[in-house]
Amino acid sequence: MDTAHYEDLTEGQIPSTSLCQVLGIASRHYRTLTTARLRHWQSGDGALTALAVRLVPLAIVTAVFAILAFRTQSNELVILQRQSKDSAEQFDLQRAQIADRQALNQKQIKVLTLQAKELTESLIGRKTEAENARRAQAAKVTAWFGYRVRGDITSDVGAVIDNGSDLPILDVRVFFHWVNETSDGTWTVANRGGPIERMRVIPAKHRSFVEMPEQIRTMTAEVNEQVYVVSLEYTDAAGQRWVRDPHGGLVPA
Repeated sequence: MDTAHYEDLTEGQIPSTSLCQVLGIASRHYRTLTTARLRHWQSGDGALTALAVRLVPLAIVTAVFAILAFRTQSNELVILQRQSKDSAEQFDLQRAQIADRQALNQKQIKVLTLQAKELTESLIGRKTEAENARRAQAAKVTAWFGYRVRGDITSDVGAVIDNGSDLPILDVRVFFHWVNETSDGTWTVANRGGPIERMRVIPAKHRSFVEMPEQIRTMTAEVNEQVYVVSLEYTDAAGQRWVRDPHGGLVPA
C-alpha cells in the first residue's frame, strides 16, 4: 500500500460519513496496521514501523467517531421511541374522549327522546282537552222522534229537541229520516227532508218541538219512532256548527 496515502489519511480531514462507512474505514486501517506490524516483525523495516505508529492515532480517532455516530443514532432511536409512545398515549386519550362523548350523546338522546315523548303526550292531552271543551256544549244537545200532546189527545208528530247545556243554541234545523231495517238487524236511513224554516234560538235548559211537515207524514202509512228518526243541525255559543246524525253521533259540520 502507498505510504503517501496513509499520510493523507493521518494529516488530512476525515469526511463526515455514516456509521457504516466510518466502521469500514476503521476496519481497513486496523487491517493495514496489523499487516504493517507483521511485515515489520518479519523484515525489520524501520519505515513501516514509523507508518504503523502514525496509523495508530488515526485508528483511534476513527473508532471514536464510530462510537459517537453509534451513540447519536441510539439517541435518535430513543427519541423516536419516546415520540411513538407519546403518540400512542395521545391516541388512547383521544379515543377515551371520543368514547366519553359518545356515552354523553347516548344519554342526551335518551333524555331528548323522553322529553319529546312527554311533549307529544302533553300536546295530545291539551288537544283532547280543547276538543272536549269545544264539544262540551254540543254534547248536551240531543233530538229524537216524538209527539206533542195537546190535552188528552196526541195530535202532532215531529222532533223533540233538548238543549241540556247552560248556553243557547242557534239556527236549529231538523231533518226526518225513514228507517229501512235489513234482515240482519241493522238499519239504514233515507233523508226525507224537514221544515225549511230554522229555529233562531233554543234557550239553555230548554226543550222544543218541531212538527213533521204534512208532505213527509203522508209518505208512509205509519208514522212513529219505529219508522222515523231525526237529525239535527245547529250552532253552539262559540259559533261552531254541529250535526247530530240519525244514529246519534256528533260531528262538526
